[in-house]
Amino acid sequence: MQKGNQTSINKKFFYRSAIDNALKVNQVSSVKVILEYIIKHQNSFSSNFLFFKNFQVILEKGLEISDLLNTNIFNYEFDYDGWPTTHNSKSKELRPYNDNFFDLRDKYEKVFPEY
Repeated sequence: MQKGNQTSINKKFFYRSAIDNALKVNQVSSVKVILEYIIKHQNSFSSNFLFFKNFQVILEKGLEISDLLNTNIFNYEFDYDGWPTTHNSKSKELRPYNDNFFDLRDKYEKVFPEY
């Protein structure tokens, strides 16, 4: 059963964005226009959900995404007083983390197990 952007599989519903629909019918130029709009008008971390399932397809289609990657959608700096403020090491480190970043503060020991 399909109704607009809503699709049903075994009575579970999921929604497709305009990006998903355009990629599904190979409208690469439309996706490019949508990305330009998002970069200009929706430069917020809250827009990241648009890319949960289609980012790889966007890369495979050869679309230019460097401007998208430099937006607040993918580069969000946040300051939270609940983070651990003391640490044994004074050096800066980058670690991979693929879960929800709002849960990161509770998983500090998992990301930095050696400290």
